Amino acid sequence: MRRGKIIGLTILGLVVGYPIVGIGLETLGKGLSFSEMDWNGDGHTTVGEFFDTMNVGVSRVEIDGNACRHVYAFKDGRPVKTLCP
Repeated sequence: MRRGKIIGLTILGLVVGYPIVGIGLETLGKGLSFSEMDWNGDGHTTVGEFFDTMNVGVSRVEIDGNACRHVYAFKDGRPVKTLCP
């Protein structure tokens, strides 16, 4: 009985944990810092803002000789913000 419970909990952990890890890796792979993921500008990046980062793309642009990053929405291509040093 105990072994079956352990196997069941392991399977449940994989089913629930795998997508969360995948989402997290996709979000972190965009190269944005947590402060840059603060979409509403309140000084704090929430879990919701972290997951909202899945819905944006990042491209490199040059503005006034500076290497910047343009963040845009996947749904319509509209700019979300531009990040320059």
